[in-house]
Amino acid sequence: MELKYVFAIGCIGMLLSFQNCSKVDFSANTQTESSNNTAGDNNGDDGATPGDPNTPPGDDTSAPVVRHFQPALAIRAMGCIQCHAQVASNIITDFGYTNNYFFGATPTPNPWKGAVYGDYDYRFSTLGIPSDKAAIVPRATVPQFVQNDVRGVSSLADYIKSRFAISEVASSKSASVTEKSSIYIGAPTEADITSALKLSGGERLKYYKNSSTSPEFSGLKDEGTFMRNEGPLNCDGDLAVRGPLYLENLHINTKSGCRLYVIGSVFMFGPIAYDNSEANRNLQITSTKSISLGLGNVKKDVYGFPVYCEPTSRFALQNSEYGDSSLLIRYSTHWYVKSAYVRQSSDPQAFGDSIVNEARTIEAKTGPFMDAACRSETRNVSFERILLNAPIIHSRYEGNVSGTIIAEVSIMALGQFKFSFDPVFLDVPVLPYLKASTYLEIKD
Repeated sequence: MELKYVFAIGCIGMLLSFQNCSKVDFSANTQTESSNNTAGDNNGDDGATPGDPNTPPGDDTSAPVVRHFQPALAIRAMGCIQCHAQVASNIITDFGYTNNYFFGATPTPNPWKGAVYGDYDYRFSTLGIPSDKAAIVPRATVPQFVQNDVRGVSSLADYIKSRFAISEVASSKSASVTEKSSIYIGAPTEADITSALKLSGGERLKYYKNSSTSPEFSGLKDEGTFMRNEGPLNCDGDLAVRGPLYLENLHINTKSGCRLYVIGSVFMFGPIAYDNSEANRNLQITSTKSISLGLGNVKKDVYGFPVYCEPTSRFALQNSEYGDSSLLIRYSTHWYVKSAYVRQSSDPQAFGDSIVNEARTIEAKTGPFMDAACRSETRNVSFERILLNAPIIHSRYEGNVSGTIIAEVSIMALGQFKFSFDPVFLDVPVLPYLKASTYLEIKD
């Protein structure tokens, strides 16, 4: 969904503002049309035919990738998130395989034991996973520099097995590693969303109901340069949104799922509340750029003086390195940013800076974003029945997360909380207007 990011030796050096590597338990103009959305199969038909939102997605007898593998995490770059993480469900990763930054090979010289796409200080051996769960990886030969440093390792599966074998977590020693012929972890482009949901150049929102009994969409306000929630989000279906999108203390009224396809970044603050008890209520958000939860200024005004909201944080103790904003360091100023590659940009710094600029556009109207530690809910916020997908996903919240995170790069909070797959995704469509090959595809 940071962690107590302490850049201590043997911890995640790149976890910006990421405090101690303590254990994490991962156990508007609106057009409306109707369609009967059900999930597709495991070969990419995870939804409706792209370009024709009125075509029913089809038979739901073959489980899509999410349903079949039930991952809590499907993340390419494990260098930051694995430190003392406890994952209660399956993991899908590829360390950037098929790209030149595989295992941190780019930029050179390759600091693979300190890279977001590598294995920082061999921290995969601190990751906890139940003995009956698996790390799912592609069949891949690791770079020669890894083979030179870790004797007897030639494949990515071999490498992870070698880390599990010496894990400090007992259950990880007997966890399995499963190889597949190929794995794709990504996110949709603007063209993917506009084509699949038939969003024309002048449209800001477009909504397709789950059924004729689904409510009309309401709850987003068009501010001209961004969208924001206003009142309960009545959403039972699929909604294309031209962002960026600002969500604060979100309330959702949905029966079988609200699925947001966002062009631009998503900035979320506060808890997500479901305004009913429907068995299949859930929220799915896919973004072409980033999803940020609780990132912002780490100081608040107290009687006219700026005061750190967490006096013992790295922001307070090492301000010259970390600065005053968790959002800024995550996306722009930390040294790790230059190696946080995503498929949609060849320039990680420019990509991160563009996300910061989207935040600034919203702040011009809402006022400064405040870090979760500085808000009334603090960092103790949990999320359930949630699926998030974007090239980059960052969070500062420390509550339990029940759902699935699909990203190329992700830094989540470290603390005594659990990340686990949410069983609601066994029974509901998963991003049905996107091909699975757009965001998560596994081939045997």
